[in-house]
Amino acid sequence: IQIKGGNLDDEYKAIQFHLHWGKDGGRGSEHTIDGENALFHLQMHIVHIKEEYDSLAEASKDSTGVAVLGFFFQVLGKHNFKKLSSNCISNPLKGIYYKITQCYITSTTTQ
Repeated sequence: IQIKGGNLDDEYKAIQFHLHWGKDGGRGSEHTIDGENALFHLQMHIVHIKEEYDSLAEASKDSTGVAVLGFFFQVLGKHNFKKLSSNCISNPLKGIYYKITQCYITSTTTQ
């Protein structure tokens, strides 16, 4: 995934993504929107670095070297949260042991 535009003058490449979620379907997002106290069930970050850099450590030395896309997820119902976490997160990642291993996550619905 590559991004450019908006406030980004350079091209950035995705190097990782990570998730924040709460226990047993609780609120787990790391951030809020417009300072509101309402947290979301799940938050995903896709971390990008400028094309010219080879690592996050190197890009972090540049004040414009890192760009992060954040996505919030609101899941309705505790059962749906468990289904989402197992179908989209836990099950597909079970076979990953090395950093070069690929994992394909198919689209899913919680309905």
